[in-house]
Amino acid sequence: MATFEKRKDKWRVRFYINKKRYEANFIDKETAELWATYKESVIEEINNFEFGLEKSITLFEAIELKIEKLEKNKSDKKSISDVLFLKNDFKDILNEKICMISYNDLLIQSKKLFTMKGKTGGSLSIVTILNKLRRLSSVYNALIEDGLNVENFPLKICSYFKSVHNLVD
Repeated sequence: MATFEKRKDKWRVRFYINKKRYEANFIDKETAELWATYKESVIEEINNFEFGLEKSITLFEAIELKIEKLEKNKSDKKSISDVLFLKNDFKDILNEKICMISYNDLLIQSKKLFTMKGKTGGSLSIVTILNKLRRLSSVYNALIEDGLNVENFPLKICSYFKSVHNLVD
């Protein structure tokens, strides 16, 4: 909301958007009001336009998008189900916005995979965990290919685990 102030023979208009100040001086109040209305609406539109999908999409939605792509490309059922299982593997952060999931968040979730039980009842192997992280990395890659500005932390965590466990590709 703009404020108008009479200063000598001019009108000063001033307003703030996102802590940034905008101001100008005009000969008459009507022009000052028109300028303020125009500027506020343009700045608001620009802010709306710059809002990236990565700021609104959750990990759950990203996994769903990846599954849709796999189905569209007629991928095999195992590939689709492997991506679907990511919802269970990363359930603690499933509803987090992609842009809010940090490297440390994913590292913590990945370390929890070591405590999960596999099909035989034993702990998951490092190879199985790396495969899960690679699948999650493919979800992130699909977002990147669609033009979203996200960093592929699962890929970095794969590298970290490989170095810690002295594994090579």
